[in-house]
Amino acid sequence: RGGDLEWVKCNDEQAFRWARRLMREEGLLCGGSSGAAFSVAIGEARKLKAGERLVVVLPDSIRNYMTKHLDDDWMVEKGFMQASAVGDRSQPWAANTVSELALESPVTISPGIALRRAVEIMNAKGFDQLPVVDVGGRVMGVVTEGNISAKVTSGAASLDDPVETIVYKDVARVLSSTTLAELSRKFNRYHFALVTRNQTRYSNAGEEIHTMVTAVVTRIDLLKFISAKAQHGRAANGVATDVAPCA
Repeated sequence: RGGDLEWVKCNDEQAFRWARRLMREEGLLCGGSSGAAFSVAIGEARKLKAGERLVVVLPDSIRNYMTKHLDDDWMVEKGFMQASAVGDRSQPWAANTVSELALESPVTISPGIALRRAVEIMNAKGFDQLPVVDVGGRVMGVVTEGNISAKVTSGAASLDDPVETIVYKDVARVLSSTTLAELSRKFNRYHFALVTRNQTRYSNAGEEIHTMVTAVVTRIDLLKFISAKAQHGRAANGVATDVAPCA
């Protein structure tokens, strides 16, 4: 119990990066707290004198982090890794951006609309999901055909309930400048993504930043672009893109 105690703070990026490195280089299935401890220990080790030793306790395992820092996409999404460090960017479409996709303006709904009405709108417009935005146009999340069906059939909600009671907030978001390589990685976890932009509004309360939805992008949108780009490439190289009917 003797000696001085010192608290050293470590940020999430350092913790998760060191946890991943311990797994990769040492085979230790570490959690984020272990990564934090080791990150600080590395700094303290540089202060040691000849003959001194340092003991590090790794307090947690990977068990509670299976969908977090083990996942490259999660690390990129949270800003702990650069997207350029993940995956193969050699595809001819990888450097293109979301702004180049043929996306329609979104159909959005307000949080007070009944689930019954949301289903009617989906059927009429041919959509599987609808972004939910408040009166100021700010994104609250989405409702999907799947989560409405699950909630209603399980008795957790009725068709007369407002959509805000089941709005789904864990939604992929991208910018018009997001590369298609980054978008394709998001589709490893999500079926669609909201294309958003930030809007600055000034009021008596000061400056406010609102996130607005400009489009909804799906895997089909990406596949259509990839297909069109491939056909254009074949045509440019003088390769026939149509198959002639048999005589």
